[in-house]
Amino acid sequence: MKRLHSKIVAGALAAGVSLLMLTGCSAKPHSSQHGPMLMTAWVADWDAESGREDGEKIRHDLRSMVYFRTYFTDGDKIVVPDSLLSLKGSRSLERPGEYLSFTNDFVPGKGTAVQKDLAVLQRVLKDEPSMNAHVAELVRLTKEKGFNGIELDYERVFKDEALAKKFVWLISKLQYAAVKNDLKLRVVLEPSADVSLDYCKGPDYVVMLYNLYGLHSGPGPKADFAFIAKTLKKMRQLPGNVEAAVSTGGCLWEESGKKQYITEAEAVAMAKEQEAKPAREDDSGVLHFSFRNRAGQKTEVWYADETTLNMWLNEIEANGIKSVNIWRLGGNLNLAGVK
Repeated sequence: MKRLHSKIVAGALAAGVSLLMLTGCSAKPHSSQHGPMLMTAWVADWDAESGREDGEKIRHDLRSMVYFRTYFTDGDKIVVPDSLLSLKGSRSLERPGEYLSFTNDFVPGKGTAVQKDLAVLQRVLKDEPSMNAHVAELVRLTKEKGFNGIELDYERVFKDEALAKKFVWLISKLQYAAVKNDLKLRVVLEPSADVSLDYCKGPDYVVMLYNLYGLHSGPGPKADFAFIAKTLKKMRQLPGNVEAAVSTGGCLWEESGKKQYITEAEAVAMAKEQEAKPAREDDSGVLHFSFRNRAGQKTEVWYADETTLNMWLNEIEANGIKSVNIWRLGGNLNLAGVK
């Protein structure tokens, strides 16, 4: 009986080991190890000093810097903030590729600003002459302000089918004008972008791998490994060079409904103040913790650190992409550890 019992136990242990071997891959967190990546980063006009500090700390060689953002104002005039031009003059941020990022944010002289405004795009892209004039203005401003590249970051366009088709036609026109003027062009695409449209070959297409969770949702990571893989598989239909974009920092949610983006530095300081111990989620590599605020409401925080970013880069590399963009400089504790 003892021998039989021993055989049963041994068999059960062997089966358990086999099962662990079969299921271990899915349960095991992703590695943070990956090969060399071509790196680009954004720096924002509203966080100039912190962005400059991050730029000074980065040890690896960023091939390009993207200066974010221009916006539309009254009369659909495009504004390039002085703070952005001041950033461009900083030697710590100087890189071979320097892109001016054009967005469809609308900031009137009086009244409420609108982020990612479709109405302004419907006006400047309403017909062929308007579109040609808009292309000429983007090229003029880029050259006049001393940049050697254009970034087109017009978002939410795929919520309007007619506007989406005009947007893709705008890319073709802008690529032609960029080549004529010895400028580079990169186009930022949201994960929801319709990739079945007739995109031209030539620009770098930069795919946003974030906002899985955020101000539009309840608590969760900005990205997880399944989301990254699914999005990059979809984007294989795009012609030419496809790049990935990942986001630093994270988001905070309160029971009251308040939500806000926070930097890694803010999240770490908050965890220390609340004596919370962040845990890393296996499915995303993202750190998270919760606590009760002064009003007694549950507050939940999810954020990325350098380990998270490297784990995302590992997944991106596994999906055949070697060019990565970091949103953004400012408020990071060890961005130099992302390589």
